[in-house]
Amino acid sequence: MKTPKLKFQKYKASRFEECLELFELNCPAYFSEEERKDYRKFLQYNKDIYLLGYENHSLACCFGITEHNIDLCSLNWIMVHPNCHKDGFGNEMMSYFINYAKEKIKKQH
Repeated sequence: MKTPKLKFQKYKASRFEECLELFELNCPAYFSEEERKDYRKFLQYNKDIYLLGYENHSLACCFGITEHNIDLCSLNWIMVHPNCHKDGFGNEMMSYFINYAKEKIKKQH
C-alpha cells in the first residue's frame, strides 16, 4: 500500500485566506466565480468538519464532511491544488472519508 503523503488538519479561521487562495486556483476550471461568496460563507459559518491536507507544509487539498444523521454523511467543497492533480490526493481524501464513515457506523452499533 502506498504511504500517505498528506497530513490532515481541521480548518481554523487562521487558514481562511489560504483556503480562498486554493479556491481561486480552481476557478474557473472546477468552480465558477459565482460560488466564491458561498465558499466564503461556508468557511466563516461552517459547523461541520472541514479538513485541509498538507504536503510539506503546503496546502494541497481540502474537503468537508457533513453528518446528516446517524447513517449518512456527505462530502462538500472538495478541491485539490492544480499543481497536485494526479498525485493521489483525491484517493487519500476519499480513504479518509471512508474510514471516517466506517468509524462513525462502528460507534453507533
